Amino acid sequence: MNFIIPFITATFAFGTAIFYCLYCVEKSVLKLVFNKGKIVVTEDNIRFTHKALKRLSPLLPPANGFVILFGISALIYQCNLQSWNFESLSIPLFYIGITLYIIFIGKIATAVKNLMTIKSDQELSLVTANVRHLITQHHIALFANLGVVILEFALFT
Repeated sequence: MNFIIPFITATFAFGTAIFYCLYCVEKSVLKLVFNKGKIVVTEDNIRFTHKALKRLSPLLPPANGFVILFGISALIYQCNLQSWNFESLSIPLFYIGITLYIIFIGKIATAVKNLMTIKSDQELSLVTANVRHLITQHHIALFANLGVVILEFALFT
């Protein structure tokens, strides 16, 4: 048990860092999420953010896949060590629930596919909708990863 808490914390801190970096890329266009009826940021910022996300997209699935694979495995191992008590079970349920939400309700695969097929110089409404969708899903994932780190500290340290 001595190594599992630091391993889980480090793994999900890495996941938090991934999505924090995306937040930094998306920061100039965050208003898109809250103002869906109108464009409240410059066209240049929207297109720049889209291009930046496009360049980062080959790196994100393997990095986040590492977090998902090893993080969930470690959380399950921790559950086993803790005899599947409520505290240990609450963390993987929290993370898996949000991850399933991102996959099935948030339709992240569609957003990533659109990112790869929509050119940054296409019609602004298409680019804006894609960036808005990605920002929302990335922030939910940031919440999920940071939530696991906080829960690990709160429940096991």
